[in-house]
Amino acid sequence: MEINALYNIAKDYAQTLSEKKPYLKDEGNELCVILTATKEMITGVTSPRITKDAYDTAAAPEVAIASLALSGKKKAEQIMNIKISDSSVTEIPADVLKLLYKVDDANTAALVAVSATEQKPASELAAPEKAPELAAPAEFVNGFDFDESNPFFEPESADSKPSVAHPNTADPKFLYEQPAQQQGGQPQADVNGFRNTPAQPGQPAQPAQQGYPGQPAGFPQQGGFPQQGGFPQQGGYPQQGGFP
Repeated sequence: MEINALYNIAKDYAQTLSEKKPYLKDEGNELCVILTATKEMITGVTSPRITKDAYDTAAAPEVAIASLALSGKKKAEQIMNIKISDSSVTEIPADVLKLLYKVDDANTAALVAVSATEQKPASELAAPEKAPELAAPAEFVNGFDFDESNPFFEPESADSKPSVAHPNTADPKFLYEQPAQQQGGQPQADVNGFRNTPAQPGQPAQPAQQGYPGQPAGFPQQGGFPQQGGFPQQGGYPQQGGFP
């Protein structure tokens, strides 16, 4: 929209307010008009604002920008602020224009009236704030020197390296690739699951037990016990007469 056309609309609105609400004209209040990207007009008037501890007023551009955000339109093409009393164009503060940017980033390109015949992009009147740049993630150990001057430095020792001679630190293959080691004097299992006791010095080796059937050599068979009928004669002693 041409700047003069926007100004004529704003001046007509101000005249209507002066007629309907004469107190607005007398108190020097302002009117702000915003033309949206969808060619709709959003307005705001200087309004009273009460806080907890004081009475205050909300500037007309603040009210208009809040109305823009609530309308869902968000994108503004032009914005103008005038006094209701004489329809003169007034400046919109930079901090208020930044509120317009918060509604939509594209509003930095909105045209702001600086007079009844001139307008400028909002970004020239209030520089948008740059988003903070995220630094590249630093390595956790950057800045730490792990040498002898560092109080946490520990020289690498041979004990810290795995040894194949110790089953707790060796590769798991060690547990089944190495032959079984004879522990001094301890029995080892044979293929049948029985333990073979190694021969002790001065004692004959015992044969391996082959399964359960039969008693191992060296034990008398059950059939070798004397019959219960009578007691065996005690050789070398004379019979004692009279005793059974």
